[in-house]
Amino acid sequence: MGNQIALWCSVLALAFAAVARSQGLSSPDEIRAGRQALETGHPKEARAHFGTALAQASREDRFAALIGLGRADLWLGQYRTAAADFRGAREAASSEVDRHVAETGLARALNSLEHYQQAYALVAPFANGDLGATVELLRAANGTGRFDEAAPYIAANPPASDSTRLGNEFLRQKDDVSLQLSKRLDAELLYSDDSDGLSVRTYSVGTWLPGAASAQVFETWHLNLASTSVQAGDTTDQLTQVDVGGAARIGAAQHLGVLIGAASVQGWEFAEGSLEWEAQLSDIAGVNASLERAPILTTLALADRLLFDTYTLGASARLSDHWSIVPVYFHQQFSDGNSRDGGHLKIVLSPYDIPNTTSALGAQIDLREYSSSAPSTGIYFNPAHYRLVKAEVIAAQQISVDWRLRLVAGVGSETIDGASTSSYAWDLSLQGRLPANGRLVVRLGRDSFASMVGGGPGYWNNTATLSLVYPF
Repeated sequence: MGNQIALWCSVLALAFAAVARSQGLSSPDEIRAGRQALETGHPKEARAHFGTALAQASREDRFAALIGLGRADLWLGQYRTAAADFRGAREAASSEVDRHVAETGLARALNSLEHYQQAYALVAPFANGDLGATVELLRAANGTGRFDEAAPYIAANPPASDSTRLGNEFLRQKDDVSLQLSKRLDAELLYSDDSDGLSVRTYSVGTWLPGAASAQVFETWHLNLASTSVQAGDTTDQLTQVDVGGAARIGAAQHLGVLIGAASVQGWEFAEGSLEWEAQLSDIAGVNASLERAPILTTLALADRLLFDTYTLGASARLSDHWSIVPVYFHQQFSDGNSRDGGHLKIVLSPYDIPNTTSALGAQIDLREYSSSAPSTGIYFNPAHYRLVKAEVIAAQQISVDWRLRLVAGVGSETIDGASTSSYAWDLSLQGRLPANGRLVVRLGRDSFASMVGGGPGYWNNTATLSLVYPF
């Protein structure tokens, strides 16, 4: 009797297996089909195969299916889901090698979510000599400013070829790090003109000289020379300035920038400069503070020898993968006795990738308000109360591997001492890579919102910027 029962059980098991085979592929076959779909550029099809494999997978097949799912979700831009896939693969890993594969995939998903600190900590213990892990470490280092700490990982990898996707990505990330660690020259041209007949042209050239790196501190020294022409009607003022300072990484999450200089115009000599500090508390929160002293760039303000100091205290917080909020408090003190207190709030929807394109779309809301203790007219824009509300669209287009176009454009209103007017703004930028690891940024913009030098009904301002950076 027992033998008959065992025989019937075996027959039933074979029958069920035959039915399963007739209804679909086995788990290993589904995994192979999923990999083939990824290789031929069909991530949705690949995801379906890996999902089917996962439903019937053994422990070994479960790891492979989750890795495949993670890679398909990365391709589809579903980074949060990809992170969950790779976390599951890490739990299913049966060896240290498998665990590192899963953690490298997880770091890639975290980098895509801009969780750079987590990604860096994840792959740093094993990235030496591992090309895939090093690529993710370099992405995280570029995102957090830990350039000097990434240098040993670059040295530990053999020369990579640009004939493979991974090799090409390594070389690009390596170039970004190398640029920040190299001696380099930068040059910039700024131009603006407005409806009041004011035009400003600034030419500047500077050099960056990296200092010695340690576990806790890395600094880069900066020297900058600039010449600014301020013209209104028949009056032209020529301002020259020399600034020295630098930028430093302090620990893993703090950055400090200092620039101290002297300037002169029409026999007037004065000190100017800036101090900036930022601490990234986590991947979703940071705080910052700054101090800046500068002249007001109008001919009347320069004739009156007006300077202003700006103090800011701000923060940033990510509310979700795409939503973030940036509040800032500022205080300004003018040499004519006027002072301002105000705030600036920006709510940002970071761009979403548009499927099957190289484009992305996002948006932001900009709010600003301040009050002046001693309002005035004529010398610079100085109402008693000012409020700005602006909504903008953010559009990005990857023109090629090396070039990216970005447009921020919107409309809003500004209220000046109780009187409201509608206003607009747009800013178009092109940035890319040049031969020999150079960088170029070109920006054009126009807006009708008030600035320090002018504002009110009918006001507009055009701007253009050209920036060039080259290592030497």
